[in-house]
Amino acid sequence: FFRPFGRICESPCGVGLGRVTSRPSTAPRPSGPHQGVTNRVAREILQARGFSEGQISSHLRKPPPRRYDSALALLYAMAVRRGYTMHSPLDVFVGLLIDMHSFSPSNALNAYCALLLIPGFDQIKFHPSIAPYRKVWNKFEPKYAAFWDPMPVFMAFLNSPYDHNVVAQLRLKFILLWRFLGLFRSIDLIRVRRDLSSIGERRFVVVRRKNQRNFRWEEVLVLRDTNYSPWHVLQQYVSLTSKQVPPSGPLLVTLKRPFTGLTSNTIASLVRLELRRFGVPVDVFGPQTTRGAFVAFYRRLGLPSEVVSTIGLWDNMQAFAKDYLRIGASHEAREALNSFMVHRTSPDIVGESNVPRTHQEPAPQVTRGGSGTVQAHTRTGEPSLPIPVLRKRARSSSPFTLCKAPRLLSTSSSGRRVTRFDCQHV
Repeated sequence: FFRPFGRICESPCGVGLGRVTSRPSTAPRPSGPHQGVTNRVAREILQARGFSEGQISSHLRKPPPRRYDSALALLYAMAVRRGYTMHSPLDVFVGLLIDMHSFSPSNALNAYCALLLIPGFDQIKFHPSIAPYRKVWNKFEPKYAAFWDPMPVFMAFLNSPYDHNVVAQLRLKFILLWRFLGLFRSIDLIRVRRDLSSIGERRFVVVRRKNQRNFRWEEVLVLRDTNYSPWHVLQQYVSLTSKQVPPSGPLLVTLKRPFTGLTSNTIASLVRLELRRFGVPVDVFGPQTTRGAFVAFYRRLGLPSEVVSTIGLWDNMQAFAKDYLRIGASHEAREALNSFMVHRTSPDIVGESNVPRTHQEPAPQVTRGGSGTVQAHTRTGEPSLPIPVLRKRARSSSPFTLCKAPRLLSTSSSGRRVTRFDCQHV
């Protein structure tokens, strides 16, 4: 049932858990789209419950991250060493997660997330013993509330001499230009292919952005200045490296043989060095901040938010509004206030609107209430509310509401004198 964990449990990893933690990758991971450790366990449980293959495939449509599978394999290795299985009570896995947290909080978090994806383990998040650890796992660093000013950085980039005949310099210029104007991430750049196409005046390239499952044709910006046009720089780089890389291979490659594709970490390191040269404090703002900074750049140029989110290919406007609509708000407020203050009256001419008015408390008006108390009313310029007049209620002359029965004095059975009314003569 749980064959993916067999090699971990049978391997001679010693008695201590230290060597077990270093061997989570020994669990076999088939290459199928839904054959991760987490999805295989979930598939077996769903099949045992009688779900159809279509329903199971729909439920397991998106494979979990690899770190979930590695952490789940480590969790199961701990369970086997203590004599447990995946059919053990939920309290057993809560205890295993707590023990794992003592030596690896990150693996404990990933194993917890993997268990939530398996049917029957979703109730673990309501366990009272796991609540304090969830608070520790859910801690995250706050996102940027502001970014560096893109204008001086972009001007320094435009004034920097990049030799288009040198592969390293042309590659660096391409990376910065596409990160600045195309709002590309590092992971987006490593997925750009060398397949180029044109339809009329529109230019396209094959790329697979983040959160996209397949490669697709994406339109490229074409500017009049060919030295800083993303399309023309792309063409020049493809032409300069055409002998080292096949036509359908990755676009950005290393400078030496075997000319493998660049990693996202390498691209981020190159961007970090250039940002430091342009004066950006990289100890505070990392390479990923180019995306947010040039959102503010486009908004300062007057582009609406819908256009900017389309350039950056955000999933939806809700995600873009949550993280990026606040960018540049203080700058826009400052410009609006400065424009408002320019239209003030000249200091040589004193107008009525410039005469300072001192605040004066309104004088109270004292009146005397009907019960002898002193009441204060303030003159605010508004008409005062009328004071209600207390009037006695007039008695009705209707004979049906009055009872004029004669009083009769009598003695009760206990000897007390009581008053009775004789209603027979009413």
